Amino acid sequence: MDTGLVAKTESSPGQVVPLLEARSLGKTFGHVEALIGANFQVLPGEVVALIGDNGAGKSTLVKLLSGAIQPDRGSLLVDGVEVTFAEPADAQRQGIEELTTMLVLPQTITAREAGDTQRLLSQALKNEPGRDIVVDASNLRQFDSAALAVLLECQRLAVGYGKGFGMRGVPPKLAALAKLYGIDVLLMSDSAVAGEADLNAPAFASP
Repeated sequence: MDTGLVAKTESSPGQVVPLLEARSLGKTFGHVEALIGANFQVLPGEVVALIGDNGAGKSTLVKLLSGAIQPDRGSLLVDGVEVTFAEPADAQRQGIEELTTMLVLPQTITAREAGDTQRLLSQALKNEPGRDIVVDASNLRQFDSAALAVLLECQRLAVGYGKGFGMRGVPPKLAALAKLYGIDVLLMSDSAVAGEADLNAPAFASP
């Protein structure tokens, strides 16, 4: 697939070339101008925060940078080379990826821990700004049917907040228990969600 490498920008000797740069990006959805003339750059060694009011275009810009959508105007450059991302995989090959929020379950969720664990997860679901939530169950070692009740509530809350919901690292015994109760669909991971999870995720310890 053609990733659209076009041209290299001219730089003066000693000038630092941005690792990633957006120039005058614009995006329109119907009659709505979601982004107008956005400029953005990340220099080597920088950690950059993107901050703005609701509706300022932060999510649109991130989706443009990560190839989820394509700009109507402007250009993207990686290491001084203009690129076109037709899909997220093109951006990923350049080391650019939009990460979703991942919540890591504790080692134990039985009836004793379920209430406190649910409160922690519910608060995290409410506060996290990501469009998708992934629950990582790979640490889970000791559990009973209360763990399924916690996960069902997490899924309900995620849907209520308009977020995608996915699972990863589900222990076989938990999958078998879910099947026994007829809710195994709960643990079926959506690869579009779980495959993009942030590995630097918040973990929740059992009380």
